[in-house]
Amino acid sequence: KAEIITIGDSVSMGGAGGLNPYYQDYIATNSHKTVMNINFLPQGFIETILILNNNGVFDELETKVIILESIENEVLRRYSKIINWDIHKDKEYVYKYLLKNKIPKPKPKPFFINNLNYNSLLYNLLYDYDDNAFYSKVYKMQLSKELFTSIEPDILLFINKDLSNLSSYNKDNIALINNNLNRLQKVLQKKNIKLYFMPVVDKYNLYSKYILNNKYKENVFFELFRPLQKDYILIDTKSILRELTDKGVKDVYYSDDTHWGFKASEEIFTQIKFK
Repeated sequence: KAEIITIGDSVSMGGAGGLNPYYQDYIATNSHKTVMNINFLPQGFIETILILNNNGVFDELETKVIILESIENEVLRRYSKIINWDIHKDKEYVYKYLLKNKIPKPKPKPFFINNLNYNSLLYNLLYDYDDNAFYSKVYKMQLSKELFTSIEPDILLFINKDLSNLSSYNKDNIALINNNLNRLQKVLQKKNIKLYFMPVVDKYNLYSKYILNNKYKENVFFELFRPLQKDYILIDTKSILRELTDKGVKDVYYSDDTHWGFKASEEIFTQIKFK
């Protein structure tokens, strides 16, 4: 049985590493409910929920809550689209896909001399002249205060995808996401299942407030999303985690990674209560 089901990307699959990469542990501890993470099917995230709902998997698990998680810079691609609401796959397909043994391919060992050695030298020189060393996928920017426990505690590192969608957020595509989630909640409501949507704030979005001489656009995703009428529950990760960074809490996100750390999971699921 699984009273609470989580479906998402690497954040939901413990991709961050560290002390405790599974936010599901904090949900289980604080709610005293059983929690299960289910990988998404290739059809998509909303489609995965529709398939599991249509073929009775949620009935078997006696599910009461679904948490749908997504990193912010993938929300438009995943949810601002036309959904096939009649999609159906039988249980055999679902179980075969979700339960199949996935043997990871061994990673090849790099040679002592490789392009990473070259890039390390080059980037360290070029970052003095450009935020992403002209062609690196990682941006490096100065913060107004120390928010990490790394060697450079006042330096922010974030990936280029955090900037790629800044011009794409508008009322129309945000409204389509919201409409899709509202409709999904109405589908789930027939079985008394409550939907929570958790967009994981991009690292740039969370820390942009503290960047000195920031020349990049403000990320307005959450600001456009908050006022919309919702039948589901939004877990506003930007608002919750900004409270921590405003207080000067360090390592809410890892200094050298795109994922948040255990402090973020702990804070979010101390505030969010599941009945």
